[in-house]
Amino acid sequence: MEDENKRKHVSGNKEYSSQETNNPILLLVEMLHLVGMWSKYCYSRYKTWLYNTYSTVIVIVWIFNTWAGFMYCFKEPELDLHDLIIAIFIALGEETSLAGAFALLTGRNALENIIKMIDEGFKEYPLQLKLKWDKKARIITKFINIMWFIWGLLYAATPIIKSLFGDAKSGDSVKRDLPFLSWYPFDTNQSPVYEIIYFVHTFGLQYGIVPVSVFYSLFLFLTMFIEQQFEFVSNSLKNMK
Repeated sequence: MEDENKRKHVSGNKEYSSQETNNPILLLVEMLHLVGMWSKYCYSRYKTWLYNTYSTVIVIVWIFNTWAGFMYCFKEPELDLHDLIIAIFIALGEETSLAGAFALLTGRNALENIIKMIDEGFKEYPLQLKLKWDKKARIITKFINIMWFIWGLLYAATPIIKSLFGDAKSGDSVKRDLPFLSWYPFDTNQSPVYEIIYFVHTFGLQYGIVPVSVFYSLFLFLTMFIEQQFEFVSNSLKNMK
């Protein structure tokens, strides 16, 4: 068995031991890194600047989506009460996801402390117990994120599916729906503007899903961590009898 003092831990390390490749924290960190919410300490100054630029562009795109959603509530002339409630509900959902993204971006130190507590809290336990927990938690993490990703794709594809089975068959010129109810000061019904905005909405939707899935995963990690601690203490007390 590998010496625990030489084992690599997730927080603050570039590489990890082969035994910890199933660590679920690694998966969450890579997800956050992919969407611009987790810069790596090993980056050079130039790479850090590029990554920060990438992160800023993504946040601006999501703010753009949120702004368009709120403007829809005030600018759409034929909006009845039912549609207004739906528009406000969607806009608030976008705002909640944006707030979650900012919480992750500005609260990295707090998030790192949570990660350290979960990851390093097992260093006093047998390695096999930690590996067992890693495998179980990683399966749950993948399931959560895959389900959210599939939901995002289905939601984004809904306007296309409706156009295939709805008004598009009549041959009439109709307004082409977008994934989100949005208002823009230009015509989004014409190509290629429609395709560009549709891509921006789809990208923003998947971006907004990441903070939600990460929060869900961290909550489950903490629950499993506490459960494993109680189980370990219970087994230790039984062995003392």
